[in-house]
Formats: sequence, C-alpha cells, structure tokens
Amino acid sequence: MVRYNEYHKYGAEYFAVHRKVRAHWGKASLYHCVSCLKRARDWSHEHDTDPKDVNNYWPRCTSCHQLYDVGYTKKAGYTIKERREMLIPDYKRITPF
Repeated sequence: MVRYNEYHKYGAEYFAVHRKVRAHWGKASLYHCVSCLKRARDWSHEHDTDPKDVNNYWPRCTSCHQLYDVGYTKKAGYTIKERREMLIPDYKRITPF
C-alpha cells in the first residue's frame, strides 16, 4: 500500500511504471541483487535509459540501490540536493509528517 505522501512526492507516473515492472517481472524479492547477489528488494531503473521500458529495471537490494543512485549523481557532477530537485521538482515544498 502506498502512503499518500509517497504518492504525492513521486507522482502517479512513477508508481504506474513500477506497477508495470512488477506485473512484467514479478516482485524484486524473487531475484538476487545484480550488484551483490543478496536478495533484492527494489526495482532499480538503469540510468540514462527510457524509464517507461520495463527492460531497463534491475533487481537490487536497498543498500546497492542507494549506492547506485548516489554513484550516478556524483558521476554526473551533481550534488545530492541538485539531483533530488531534478527528480522531484517540488521537493522543497514536501514536508514529512
């Protein structure tokens, strides 16, 4: 179940794509992480590819998913804050409960 603040933060398209990925490949937890071979937990989008294509998602454990995203951010020359603003344009207005 998606909480309202997560839905608001990422938007309908984000969740629609992840539903398509889950429908096509199944739960990420059925796979091994492509980075460390532990049990995966998340579907990770391969950066610089079409996010709407279900073939551009890879199963990753949470820690490898975070490292992958942070590594991409640094490689592209962005700060974490700049990257967050790019992904979530209104993130400054989002406040936690």
